[in-house]
Amino acid sequence: MDPQVLMVIAMLDDLPDLSNAWVQGYDMKLWNGIYPTLLPRPDAKDRIVGKVWRATSIAQCLRLQRYETSAYESADCDIHLESGEVVKGLTFTWARDVASEELSDGRFDLKHWQENHKKPLF
Repeated sequence: MDPQVLMVIAMLDDLPDLSNAWVQGYDMKLWNGIYPTLLPRPDAKDRIVGKVWRATSIAQCLRLQRYETSAYESADCDIHLESGEVVKGLTFTWARDVASEELSDGRFDLKHWQENHKKPLF
């Protein structure tokens, strides 16, 4: 969701164009109280709001997967755009035990992450 981070990880020349979007069929948890993770749940009613970006190469997708670590795996999903259009895409979901003590309830706050966790990493 952070364009600067995505630019570095995907090795882009410019800041990426991110658009508001949402997915459904997932619950959101926080990994270690910081990082958002999606857990597939087909009957979930809540929308998970975020950003969408169109990768232009497999290499970019592989870089994102390495960044996300083995804690996440890619999953096909329907992405709902602000325009009302629905497109097929990929998201990252939790790849470990869904009952893990590493997960907690909560919502991801991009501004909080940028202010408190981004600087040590980027």
